[in-house]
Amino acid sequence: ETGRVVACDKYKNRVVVEGVNLRRRLRNGKFVMAEDTIHYSNVNLLDPETGKPTRVKWRFLEDGEKVRIAVKSGAMIPIPDQKEFDPPKKPFNEQKDTGLDLAMKDTYTAAKEAAAAAQEEDEVVVAEEITSKS
Repeated sequence: ETGRVVACDKYKNRVVVEGVNLRRRLRNGKFVMAEDTIHYSNVNLLDPETGKPTRVKWRFLEDGEKVRIAVKSGAMIPIPDQKEFDPPKKPFNEQKDTGLDLAMKDTYTAAKEAAAAAQEEDEVVVAEEITSKS
């Protein structure tokens, strides 16, 4: 069976191959056919010339580029572009993010002024008590 690898679990060494190892899964009260994982050792690349499974060896070209070579036919197997496999980045949400100008704004000015005023009142009360005692 052939298919495209759609998911990889690097901690359990297992992959999900599209259309392979289908199992019945109960989802939302209905049975659905879904792919189950396969151990990575049971997965091979296809030889581009013969279309049959083959092992792969790594070789370097004269310009220093690292390439995959099919063991059976010696054909070069191209490495797919990794951008297609990267997870999509979440869009920047400005509504939930605090801007730099607002984050750097001094929000305790009123509290500082109130504390300073209360401290001045305490000093005045203490000064009045000292003058009244003498």
